[in-house]
Amino acid sequence: MDYARFQVALYTGGETDPDVPAYLFRDIMSAVTAAFEADCAPASDTATHDLSGCDLAQLARLYETWEGVFHHLTGASEIPCFTADRYSGHTPAGEALDREYDRAGAFLSDIAEEVRGRTAVTADERRERLGVLIRDELNTNGRPVNDALLAELNAQHER
Repeated sequence: MDYARFQVALYTGGETDPDVPAYLFRDIMSAVTAAFEADCAPASDTATHDLSGCDLAQLARLYETWEGVFHHLTGASEIPCFTADRYSGHTPAGEALDREYDRAGAFLSDIAEEVRGRTAVTADERRERLGVLIRDELNTNGRPVNDALLAELNAQHER
């Protein structure tokens, strides 16, 4: 809960008081609940979540929240206490972090794929959808390279 409140404050630029952005906090918690309800403790390294019950706003908040986890794990396994030495790889704890990093990246991809398959109806839904897709494009490729996404972004700008 504290982490979700922290993410809300970070996203909104507001106070950590959960009553200020209460609508956003509810969206994040609804998305997290919907995504993890079926399998909160997956048995394998590949977690699968049924995201079909989430609306586009929930998926966007879930992507943003999980993106924070992903970026936090990026390079964490390379901290000296998690590496045996420069050449021999990770300690067992570093290996665990590295696996979680891979799972976080896979989950981000799953969220983006779910969003990509959705059709936005309202202007707000279009913004949510395109926001997730461009963030995913930047996380995946470092720059926009998907021509269809660029065309969709340009069409959105012309509206």
